[in-house]
Amino acid sequence: VIDGWPGRVERGIAEHFLREHGIPIRHYGIPKAKTFPTSRTGFVNAMNTGLLYASGSHVVFLHDFTSMPPDALIRWRACFERDQHSLIHGVGIFYEAPKPDTEDDIQSWKEPPVPLPREPWVPKEFEVGYWGGPMEYFELVNGFDERADFCADWCLASVKAQAKMLGWRLGIDQSLVCHCIDHRNWESRPAADAPIEELVPRSTPAPRP
Repeated sequence: VIDGWPGRVERGIAEHFLREHGIPIRHYGIPKAKTFPTSRTGFVNAMNTGLLYASGSHVVFLHDFTSMPPDALIRWRACFERDQHSLIHGVGIFYEAPKPDTEDDIQSWKEPPVPLPREPWVPKEFEVGYWGGPMEYFELVNGFDERADFCADWCLASVKAQAKMLGWRLGIDQSLVCHCIDHRNWESRPAADAPIEELVPRSTPAPRP
């Protein structure tokens, strides 16, 4: 687990909670120092930090406000056994929920809301939101180009270009379902009780977690 929320790693409460519930964590820590300190985000840096600590033959990336169903790892394993030399992306269901109202290390809301299912998320070709592949691939490309933390689309473009250059397949498997609370633009959204049509116009591109 790579956790960049200020102070949460040092407090240790979240890690203890996960271990107490039987999650076999290899590492729980902050992202490594950025290669480019002035970069706008830390998305790619965090994924590279995860790769540094990963120990298995395959890697699956999961990001903020996203959860997997109980049988997800069994499904991922089956996909990896079927598709050699492939990078695989799952699909998702997006949910509407209000902005978190607490900074507790375990709970995001004082009273957990009931997220409202809103729309499916099925990438047209590939994405980098809920995906994975053999560690062999990430070693071949030496992780991710961290210049991508200056521009969100750079990471996806780089992954697609490198995979195709090396002859790796980019695939989408709809048996790999995740559940995502859409947290984009929480700061600029209308009131939480506004109609969904006002929050997300139907012309909005397919969302990314």
